[in-house]
Amino acid sequence: MSDFDAIADAYIDMWNETDTTARRARIEQLFAPGGRYTDPLADVTGHDQIDAMINAVQQQFPGMHFTLIGPVDAHHRQARFGWALGPAGAESLIDGFDVLERDDDGRVTACPRVSRQGTYGLKCVYNRQPSPRRLSVVRGIIGADERRRIYLVHTDSRVRGC
Repeated sequence: MSDFDAIADAYIDMWNETDTTARRARIEQLFAPGGRYTDPLADVTGHDQIDAMINAVQQQFPGMHFTLIGPVDAHHRQARFGWALGPAGAESLIDGFDVLERDDDGRVTACPRVSRQGTYGLKCVYNRQPSPRRLSVVRGIIGADERRRIYLVHTDSRVRGC
């Protein structure tokens, strides 16, 4: 196992940690004090903002679980790895990949989250039947309902269920 394999595992564990004190400890161990996280919906810097952002995601998607998928591809001070997000033990609703950059101490300094199509690679799911279709016009995620239906804000400002 490489250093980046361990970092990717710790990163996924951090996203899944629901105990606020334990999650904060994981953030402080993993990220440098000025570490930055960026995705299509957030651009945050520092432990406080990263913690608040992860808390908001967990509140918006209760019961969802991140899973590391595929190998960690790393060289020098950066790595890329795939992840999936969905209910534990079920097919993922969202998948994508993250890129981490680390400092000399091995702590993350930057994490730009990228998906395969420029926004999140969302799988359209209705009544638990997945569709291979991907959405590339998503501007934001509003939330999910009890039927695992994700509501999205598209670039034309219309809200649609997926």
